Amino acid sequence: MGALSNFGKKDHVSLQIKDHVFRCVVTKQASVDSITDYFERVIPEGILEKGKIIDAESFELFLAECVTEWKLKRKDIKFLVPDSSIFFRQLEVPKELSKEEIRGYINFEIGSTIHLPFDEAYFDFHLLEEQEEEETKQILLFAVPEQLINEYVAHFESEKMVPIVADVAPLSLYRLYMQDHMDDTEEQVMYLEWDLSSVNISIFHDHKPVFMRNIVQFFSREDWEVTQQENIAEWVCKQDEKVEGELKGSLVEIERVIDFYKYTMNKGEKEVTKIFLTGDHPMMLLLHKWLEDTLGIPVKTEKSLDIISKVNMDVPHRFILPLSLCLKEV
Repeated sequence: MGALSNFGKKDHVSLQIKDHVFRCVVTKQASVDSITDYFERVIPEGILEKGKIIDAESFELFLAECVTEWKLKRKDIKFLVPDSSIFFRQLEVPKELSKEEIRGYINFEIGSTIHLPFDEAYFDFHLLEEQEEEETKQILLFAVPEQLINEYVAHFESEKMVPIVADVAPLSLYRLYMQDHMDDTEEQVMYLEWDLSSVNISIFHDHKPVFMRNIVQFFSREDWEVTQQENIAEWVCKQDEKVEGELKGSLVEIERVIDFYKYTMNKGEKEVTKIFLTGDHPMMLLLHKWLEDTLGIPVKTEKSLDIISKVNMDVPHRFILPLSLCLKEV
């Protein structure tokens, strides 16, 4: 078992890898006002599936081209782990354990009292506020498959990059949002990262993640026309009616999550008060309207964040995740 986060040195490059696209933001330091470049490139079909590398040889060739073209050799890199691989649960641990001892406890209990959907894991945890009357401590556990992360690290290292940080997309996005909203302890914010191939849902309250779920969205490349330009890719829908129908299916799932959070998790006493919408789906304006019309909850985007006004380059909104990752200190 290992810690989910740091592998080594200093930061320079932030990477986001989806089944359909590879994105990169290069910064001089851990800030949004020091961007020197950004790139994205379409990943050929059949190389990745739900974040897993299913054609290692083709992925190696694809990665080598990007590294050469984007001049990433010998650069320190941070990367986001595949969304569909993240395990997230609230767990109880003995009250007498210190924060340092909890990691050893988790290591010992994984496989016996703590059951993960994979054999070996990198994990991290967040200690929730203690309640005097409780006999246990509550923690939030994040875990990802060790084998999957090691595969990505091995590919990065084979191309002479230096992986130093692996992070979880919802936490990275939250870090960016909190640059403007540190005082919003009462807000219960749902973060939606709506991409072509999936919807990443997370809910935060009082600066803590309380819910995470990844919805795999039906995505057929035949429904889209993609143009690879110099450093970005543009997707245009060829089957509007079909794709809109599939998007409405994901919208129903989001409604269910909102109801589950209010009625099952909080007995009707708490509910989502705001939605922060981002992602790379080309129909983002339509999704924004649907969400507001259907849910009756205020929907904000990255344009509402003051920190975005400090970005020193005109970066497309779909780069917000690797942009948020550059804020993570090593």
